[in-house]
Amino acid sequence: MIYKNTRFSKTLNVLVGALVFALGTGVGTFYLQDTLILKILFNYYAHWAGVLIALPVIMGVIQRLMRIVYPLFSTLIGTLISAFVLYPLYGSRFWAEPPELVNLLIYIVIVFGIGFLSSQPLKATFLSAFRLKRSSAPSKPNAKAAPKKIDGSRTQRVYSRPASTDRSAIALIELSVGLISLALSIFSIFFLGAG
Repeated sequence: MIYKNTRFSKTLNVLVGALVFALGTGVGTFYLQDTLILKILFNYYAHWAGVLIALPVIMGVIQRLMRIVYPLFSTLIGTLISAFVLYPLYGSRFWAEPPELVNLLIYIVIVFGIGFLSSQPLKATFLSAFRLKRSSAPSKPNAKAAPKKIDGSRTQRVYSRPASTDRSAIALIELSVGLISLALSIFSIFFLGAG
């Protein structure tokens, strides 16, 4: 998505990304729940895999293609919109027993985590996350770095923390959230598919 580097355009970019994510996951979930096409063609496991994994992954990839500025915010807002629109529909139309608030929270965590992880370039996320261990280890002084004069009377080598450490820590958190969401979705698929 083309945008100018202004606060308004970035906000608009995030809101458009959230709307696209909410429409994709909401309409897709509504269609799958209303028709039960995956359940009819395959089984309940395929149905829940479509709702909890396939739809968030597809919408995350679409966000990446749209070049959303802050996919964290747009994915979170889109997930909340779709969850709070679908929650009354699940209670009144799809299920014989209305879902509890815990079901809603699990849905939000799963869809948000998987959608956000798939909106990131996975190669960069994995490489940054696994670079954290290597970059957090104390590094040897650079032989080419010249000592810096501090007060004129003595010299001292000044070392700074690598700039990539912060990005690596964020990438590790992103990867952890995505993997936890994936594990939770797999557990939920087996739990819901068996019922």
